[in-house]
Amino acid sequence: MKQSGNIGFITCYFGELPWYFDYFINSCKYNPSVDFYIITNDHTYKNTVPKNVRLIYKTLDDVNAVATEKLGFEINITC
Repeated sequence: MKQSGNIGFITCYFGELPWYFDYFINSCKYNPSVDFYIITNDHTYKNTVPKNVRLIYKTLDDVNAVATEKLGFEINITC
């Protein structure tokens, strides 16, 4: 994904994406100076996303492992 702006918004959502997710994705395209990174384990979303949105498919265990590696101490985020 080519960076479109100088603001990055990172969010994690584990489990089934909420019913209003389409509305959120649609609102992202009206903020082209913001890059949205959405980390989720829900592979069911099949709609097209704007160029400033990136869906990153990771499990919670993946996120814990990366955070542990990068921070240098044990991370154990639970839902």
